[in-house]
Amino acid sequence: MLEPTLGYRTYLDGEAPKLLEPQFAGPVQGRTFLFRSPVTYYCVSAKLDIFPFPTQRVAMLTLESDPNGKSVVKSTIGLNNVPYGCMRVRYEPFPELAALRQKRRQGLGKPD
Repeated sequence: MLEPTLGYRTYLDGEAPKLLEPQFAGPVQGRTFLFRSPVTYYCVSAKLDIFPFPTQRVAMLTLESDPNGKSVVKSTIGLNNVPYGCMRVRYEPFPELAALRQKRRQGLGKPD
């Protein structure tokens, strides 16, 4: 879900900059904003290897129900900030995200 989003791609390096230190947290049951009801969400953090300054991206994925009761995943990507719900979560390594990006970079002929 995150691989095709502009927040994790940018226009640099063929829209596939290398990911450094991808991390994952969740499921977390809590508030995504100060005055909202608790929901289930996940957090994904990765540093984009963009010359000259690598930049950090943090995404919050929330599970919500549509009017039919079907689960829908919504994402919020912090381009210059960390979404509220992801500020104090415990992250673990997320090699699957790095593997997806690596596969995409190889498809574009990028060296690694």
